[in-house]
Amino acid sequence: MGAYVNIIREDVYFKFGYMPTRILGKGMTGEVMLAQSWDGSSRLVVKTFTKCREDSGEKNQRLFYHEVAILQNLNHKFIFGNVTAFDCPNDYVLVMPYYSQGRLKYHLPYLTDQLIDKYLLQLTSAVQYLHSRRLVHRDIKPDNVLISDEGNAVLCDFGIASVVTSTYMFDLYRPGTPRYMAPELLDTRILYINLYKCDTYALGVVLWKMMIRGKSVIDNLECPTRHWKIIDCLMTRDYDSRWSANEIMTYLASLPEMLQVFYEISTDKLDVVETLC
Repeated sequence: MGAYVNIIREDVYFKFGYMPTRILGKGMTGEVMLAQSWDGSSRLVVKTFTKCREDSGEKNQRLFYHEVAILQNLNHKFIFGNVTAFDCPNDYVLVMPYYSQGRLKYHLPYLTDQLIDKYLLQLTSAVQYLHSRRLVHRDIKPDNVLISDEGNAVLCDFGIASVVTSTYMFDLYRPGTPRYMAPELLDTRILYINLYKCDTYALGVVLWKMMIRGKSVIDNLECPTRHWKIIDCLMTRDYDSRWSANEIMTYLASLPEMLQVFYEISTDKLDVVETLC
């Protein structure tokens, strides 16, 4: 992937005419801040990578350029985009759109089977796109899925995404969220990993979380057969037989009940025809 990185060396708030309003979260690199225009008509998210800490300044610089290089070279309707990067005196900064509907994890209790179908299809489409560009996300989970104002699932947070150089990679660096990590990532005896299949395993865990509506206690779970089928094919320990994103999409496209979902999420009918073919 030829990465183009565009960095603006101006004060971020002056550039956009915004002021910080509240902290949305804090992480290892810095803060995530909600910013609002002076007239209150629009909002943005500002993510900082601090330069000032002696123990992490250089690391934050690497993480910043890594994330910018990936995000500025992605163009997919279900992948977080439209990111502007700034090199400010005290911080590296990413300016991003604000999604007022929040993250998928907050929507789990209210999901219908139809919404699960829609979100699964959109996330599979996003993962399929990443994999076609030899990229893996490595941390797919409800906390890294935003819901847009149009009600679409959008994959975000590419801080630990990686470029794949071969199907099975020698991989000792295994970041991610343990509950969403494929079993082979947790087995130190397995040195060569198919990172594509690790992404689809995580996608299976996200589907499971949607099926149980985020509950910790499950009683008499009733779900469509298609959801159980995908769970069986994604959450298997046998990574060789685990479905790829292409195989998930092929299966979904074969289901008559999914045809309407394909039409609803497509910008035009040609998208659907290409997928079904």
